[in-house]
Amino acid sequence: MSWASTCWAASSIRRLALCTVIGICAVAAVASEAAAGATDIGIIITNADYHGTFVNVKYAERDGDAMRSAMQKVLGINENNILWRKDRTKRQLDSVFGPEDKPKEGELWKRVETAWKKNPATRVVVYYSGHGISYDTSDHTTAAGLLAADASPNDLKRGV
Repeated sequence: MSWASTCWAASSIRRLALCTVIGICAVAAVASEAAAGATDIGIIITNADYHGTFVNVKYAERDGDAMRSAMQKVLGINENNILWRKDRTKRQLDSVFGPEDKPKEGELWKRVETAWKKNPATRVVVYYSGHGISYDTSDHTTAAGLLAADASPNDLKRGV
């Protein structure tokens, strides 16, 4: 997730260019790895509306739509296997990925677990368009995360 903090800190033009390049590289890398499988999974999160607490991400939904198309046309992921969620709050992000300490509770884990029973070669592609953030952890290291749509500037850690 270090690209997210890089995108967040960059100017808006650099941020858009960097995220676009990373998205294209991710699609190309995954596409070259293996043929599409019926169980491959795509996750798209587009956080565009930060309810006035942060600058909105003007092109998040457009980017998500482009990525959905790429997942289908380039990667061959079945439309029914693409989970697209918009403007996710912290609680809603946790419902997709699972809380940090309990990832098995997330929808992604459950989908992957089911898919891997059918095909252990199942691929998972995750695309995020929105703000990212880096923060200091209790063990004095830096971590990065996705900024939830309901994050507060007064308590950023709760929004990751």
